[in-house]
Amino acid sequence: MGHEQNQGAALLQMLPLLWLLPHSWAVPEAPTPVWRDDLQNHTFLHTVYCQDGSPSMGLSEAYDEDQLFFFDFSQNTRVPRLPEFADWAQEQG
Repeated sequence: MGHEQNQGAALLQMLPLLWLLPHSWAVPEAPTPVWRDDLQNHTFLHTVYCQDGSPSMGLSEAYDEDQLFFFDFSQNTRVPRLPEFADWAQEQG
Protein backbone atom coordinates (compact mmCIF):
# COMPACT_ATOMS: atom_id res chain seq x y z
CA MET A 1 0.00 0.00 0.00
CA GLY A 2 1.36 3.43 -0.95
CA HIS A 3 1.88 6.37 1.39
CA GLU A 4 -1.27 8.15 0.13
CA GLN A 5 -3.35 5.00 0.66
CA ASN A 6 -1.96 4.65 4.21
CA GLN A 7 -2.97 8.24 4.96
CA GLY A 8 -6.44 7.63 3.55
CA ALA A 9 -6.86 4.46 5.62
CA ALA A 10 -5.76 6.29 8.78
CA LEU A 11 -8.21 9.13 8.12
CA LEU A 12 -11.00 6.64 7.45
CA GLN A 13 -10.37 5.00 10.84
CA MET A 14 -10.65 8.41 12.53
CA LEU A 15 -13.99 9.20 10.87
CA PRO A 16 -16.14 7.82 13.76
CA LEU A 17 -14.35 10.26 16.10
CA LEU A 18 -15.90 13.29 14.38
CA TRP A 19 -18.72 13.27 16.94
CA LEU A 20 -16.15 14.43 19.47
CA LEU A 21 -15.87 17.80 17.74
CA PRO A 22 -17.86 20.53 19.43
CA HIS A 23 -21.10 21.35 17.63
CA SER A 24 -19.88 24.84 16.77
CA TRP A 25 -16.88 23.41 14.91
CA ALA A 26 -18.77 20.77 12.96
CA VAL A 27 -21.68 22.90 11.73
CA PRO A 28 -21.17 26.50 10.65
CA GLU A 29 -23.73 28.98 11.91
CA ALA A 30 -26.35 30.10 9.45
CA PRO A 31 -25.98 33.75 8.49
CA THR A 32 -28.16 36.17 10.41
CA PRO A 33 -31.09 37.40 8.30
CA VAL A 34 -30.46 40.95 7.09
CA TRP A 35 -33.12 43.45 6.05
CA ARG A 36 -32.35 45.33 2.86
CA ASP A 37 -34.98 47.35 0.98
CA ASP A 38 -37.87 45.34 2.49
CA LEU A 39 -36.19 42.06 1.50
CA GLN A 40 -34.96 39.55 4.04
CA ASN A 41 -32.44 36.78 3.50
CA HIS A 42 -33.60 33.32 4.57
CA THR A 43 -31.84 30.01 4.94
CA PHE A 44 -33.35 26.64 4.01
CA LEU A 45 -31.30 23.68 5.24
CA HIS A 46 -31.83 20.21 3.79
CA THR A 47 -29.53 18.01 5.90
CA VAL A 48 -28.79 14.31 5.42
CA TYR A 49 -26.76 12.51 8.06
CA CYS A 50 -25.52 9.00 8.89
CA GLN A 51 -24.47 7.77 12.32
CA ASP A 52 -23.79 4.60 14.29
CA GLY A 53 -26.67 5.22 16.71
CA SER A 54 -30.39 5.19 16.14
CA PRO A 55 -31.65 6.39 13.77
CA SER A 56 -28.76 5.27 11.59
CA MET A 57 -29.73 7.65 8.78
CA GLY A 58 -31.65 10.90 8.91
CA LEU A 59 -32.89 13.80 6.87
CA SER A 60 -33.99 17.12 8.31
CA GLU A 61 -35.44 20.24 6.71
CA ALA A 62 -35.17 23.58 8.48
CA TYR A 63 -36.07 27.16 7.59
CA ASP A 64 -34.17 29.96 9.33
CA GLU A 65 -32.87 27.49 11.96
CA ASP A 66 -36.39 26.18 12.78
CA GLN A 67 -36.91 22.50 11.97
CA LEU A 68 -39.92 22.01 9.71
CA PHE A 69 -39.78 18.30 8.89
CA PHE A 70 -37.72 15.17 9.31
CA PHE A 71 -37.93 12.06 7.16
CA ASP A 72 -38.74 8.72 8.80
CA PHE A 73 -36.90 6.21 6.60
CA SER A 74 -38.45 3.21 8.38
CA GLN A 75 -41.97 4.43 7.43
CA ASN A 76 -40.88 6.21 4.23
CA THR A 77 -42.74 9.36 5.34
CA ARG A 78 -42.05 13.01 5.94
CA VAL A 79 -42.90 13.93 9.54
CA PRO A 80 -43.78 17.54 10.42
CA ARG A 81 -42.39 19.09 13.60
CA LEU A 82 -45.62 21.08 14.07
CA PRO A 83 -49.12 19.61 13.59
CA GLU A 84 -50.07 22.55 11.36
CA PHE A 85 -47.78 21.16 8.64
CA ALA A 86 -49.25 17.63 8.63
CA ASP A 87 -51.52 18.14 5.60
CA TRP A 88 -48.76 19.87 3.66
CA ALA A 89 -46.26 17.09 4.45
CA GLN A 90 -48.62 14.45 3.03
CA GLU A 91 -49.20 16.48 -0.15
CA GLN A 92 -45.46 16.84 -0.75
CA GLY A 93 -44.67 13.16 -0.04
